[in-house]
Amino acid sequence: MVAAPRLFGLNWEDSPVLIGVIGVVFFGACLGLIIWRLATSQGAVLSLSEAGVRDFRIAHELIAWSDIQRISEVRMRNNKFIVFTVRPELEQSLSMTKAAKWSRAPNKLLGIDGLCITAVGLNVRHKDLWEALQAYAAAQKIPSS
Repeated sequence: MVAAPRLFGLNWEDSPVLIGVIGVVFFGACLGLIIWRLATSQGAVLSLSEAGVRDFRIAHELIAWSDIQRISEVRMRNNKFIVFTVRPELEQSLSMTKAAKWSRAPNKLLGIDGLCITAVGLNVRHKDLWEALQAYAAAQKIPSS
């Protein structure tokens, strides 16, 4: 009879137990991260004001209307985005989130050059968000399309 190889002190026959343990650890960590994010979230994710736009999914700083060069709407398949074209020096100075940093290069390859926001996950429809941004942009004389 051939001895079964051992992994972490368990036989291959014990692999369902090992997979179960890994699953509990992984999904437990995911649950912990979700609870931590919910407990530490501070107010609205996206806010619009006369001073500018703040979307915590992009960066923690306020993006002043004077730093926004253009606002445009992009539709790709069933997804809708609002793209802010900002001054390059501002974009370099923003402490952007990892998701925002990592999505910049793929977005550029798709022809989307700017900071993207979406209504996904927010308590607002895309159309309403787009109209509110257009109103602010018009008041600041920022081109939008």
